[in-house]
Amino acid sequence: MKEGNNISVKALLVAVSALFLVLISYLLLEPKLDVLSAINSIDNQEKPNIYKENYSDSASQAVLISSNSEYVFAYEKSTLIDHAFAGAYFPLDLLFIDFTDYDEIEIDLKSKKGKRIPVQLSLHYGDSLVRYLTAYIDLEYNKISYKLNISDFKTPAEWFEKNNLNKAGLPVTSFDKIRTITIESCHLLGKGIEDEITISKITFGKNNTTLFIQLTVGYLLLMAIFFILDRRKKLKQASIVRMPIVPQDIEKGIESIDKITQYISHNYSNADLKIGDIQKTVGIHHKKIAEELNLKFELSFPQYLALVRIDEAKRLLLNEPDISISEIGFMVGFNTPNNFNRVFKKLENVTPSQFRGV
Repeated sequence: MKEGNNISVKALLVAVSALFLVLISYLLLEPKLDVLSAINSIDNQEKPNIYKENYSDSASQAVLISSNSEYVFAYEKSTLIDHAFAGAYFPLDLLFIDFTDYDEIEIDLKSKKGKRIPVQLSLHYGDSLVRYLTAYIDLEYNKISYKLNISDFKTPAEWFEKNNLNKAGLPVTSFDKIRTITIESCHLLGKGIEDEITISKITFGKNNTTLFIQLTVGYLLLMAIFFILDRRKKLKQASIVRMPIVPQDIEKGIESIDKITQYISHNYSNADLKIGDIQKTVGIHHKKIAEELNLKFELSFPQYLALVRIDEAKRLLLNEPDISISEIGFMVGFNTPNNFNRVFKKLENVTPSQFRGV
């Protein structure tokens, strides 16, 4: 029956581990939406293009060139217009994709001179209201891949003022109404400076970091509980030898583990008992003694000795009511009452007094 229980526990552990691996694999392999590939694959899709402050002779200059699945956005800010800017926009209307499943955008880009690149989303509410949200990519040396969460995108205060709206009057920000994504000119560069931004990837995905951490922590906690319960079960099932022996029994060629356990059962009351004492008397090296105890009981020498002492203490607590708890502790080999109480509670989950029923 015990063997069947062990098999059940092991099967449960295997099932839980397998489920954990499946969930983690799903999170890691969850597909992403490649926007650039999707746009290029549709013939009648409106193609990416550029925009700027206006289209007068004094406006900023910009061009967007497609090459080998990349887009190169080259621009020069106007020197004649305040707040000059240009941008490369990527239309998403005709992709007919449900963006509600995504909350993260990954963009691969590099700039020759720019340091802070605005990324803008246009969200359409009905036929007339268009809301703009902006997040910023702070470029780092030798890095091209950047991730933006939906929470990174903010609508400028002037947009609310212009449309006579407040934040409470709009639904929670999500990608479900997105129509375009735009990569704009670096707003840290001065007027008249030429720059070139290469955009090689725009993908929408799901940020599962929090869920990944929660699953991992839950799995580790579950494994810890299994380990503790299994360890406690083994401690309870460990065979405790309490049969007194005489020294000549050790000379009769019995198994090493029997020699070790018999010696401990005869000398556990010695508070100073060490593994070296067994080695001297039994003639088995202390490393071999530790190996034998671990092989037989999955316990170290101190753990096994503590079990023997506590097992005898339990017998005395129940059968010898006239002997004090402190005295019982000394009788079974503990040099202080506090040490006796600590070890007893650790193994039995109750104090000696609670066990006796006082």
